[in-house]
Amino acid sequence: MKFRTIALISLTVLILIFISAAVYMNHELLQTSFHLPAGLEVDLDRILILVFLAGVVGMFLMYRSIRLGSNLTWRTSRHFVHALNHLYADRYPEAMEEIEKAHEKSANNYDILMTMGVIYKRLEQYENAATAFRKAFSRKTTVQAFLKLLDVLPHTEVEPDSRELLKLAQKIRKESRTTAYRALLNYLKQTGDWIRAVKVYWKGRKEDRTLFPENEGAEIRYELGKTRESEHILKELIADFPDFTPAYVRYGELLRKKGKTKEMLAVMKQGFSRTHIVVFLQMIEDTLLELGDPEKAVEELGQIVLNENHHVLARFYLGKLYYRLEMLEKAREIFEQLEGEVAYIPALTYYLARIYHRKGEYHTAIHYLEQMVQHAHLLDFHFHCSQCNTPLNTWAERCPQCGSINSVQMIFEELKSDATPIFML
Repeated sequence: MKFRTIALISLTVLILIFISAAVYMNHELLQTSFHLPAGLEVDLDRILILVFLAGVVGMFLMYRSIRLGSNLTWRTSRHFVHALNHLYADRYPEAMEEIEKAHEKSANNYDILMTMGVIYKRLEQYENAATAFRKAFSRKTTVQAFLKLLDVLPHTEVEPDSRELLKLAQKIRKESRTTAYRALLNYLKQTGDWIRAVKVYWKGRKEDRTLFPENEGAEIRYELGKTRESEHILKELIADFPDFTPAYVRYGELLRKKGKTKEMLAVMKQGFSRTHIVVFLQMIEDTLLELGDPEKAVEELGQIVLNENHHVLARFYLGKLYYRLEMLEKAREIFEQLEGEVAYIPALTYYLARIYHRKGEYHTAIHYLEQMVQHAHLLDFHFHCSQCNTPLNTWAERCPQCGSINSVQMIFEELKSDATPIFML
């Protein structure tokens, strides 16, 4: 018999003896009548007996509720405390030995199961840890148990069921459910389960729109459309997010892969019109040249130039295409027009230098090469701090970042003794 049970029985017996002595000493008083409403009379001794029985029943129910709530006997508590002490001291085998003894006596206790899962995780026994956290969650549907379960699942060899995880998250109390959805969404993104990630995202967004921003929804839908090679999903994403460049690119690649060149060109032109990112122009050029249709490439880029009101980048790509097709005069004409309209496009002076070099006008070619060197700052020395590696444009006696003195050094690489002499390079 357990010590706590013996103590409770002994206390009850002492109370009964005390009450019996009190009744014996006051039997005449207890025989007096107790008046109730409606003219009823009841002996006082009977009322005390009823009150006593009600107290005994109340104590018993309270005792049972405490036992059911903790489900820990005195011996179980001792093993549990020992397990925690070993765990905090990083003695994981000893902690596992103690927690297993506690588990044998209270197999369904939430705290014991959670602690057992943590110890299994420290021992890198992830399957056992996942099992312990699942059992703990079945005892109490807490967000802590759910988060612990998600933490160990990526390390297990068994592929988890995403639908089951979503059902578990939905069982958590409403005030903590958003946290569970957020953690589950991160887990699904990590595992690449984009189908379930879309559902979790919308459920989480209903709970808290700030924790599940709109741009994240676009990212998830894009990954789903890319994984499933779905034109429909990517098309809807473009309609909802007109400036989402990856969706245009992936949609165009799918159309190109399926031989739908006309539709692909329309999507690329739409993407450039909305974002003015040159990747669309490059895709149009590369696709049509690979198909052996350079005239169509010139036509499409020229049309974009007209539709976009002679946009600088569109004209530059048309000039680059002319250069690629050996149409040097047309390329030169476009590049020289752009030279007076833009401060600097890195490749502009390069192409002009190449064109004039091929025309034999070396003096003009050198002029453009000097401009390219100047804009690229190739003649400037660069420095860095040897202590914190902060890059600097000029030498300083003290690093402005970490404050170290005499630590600013020039960046250069000295040739090895067996390397080619510098005047031969």
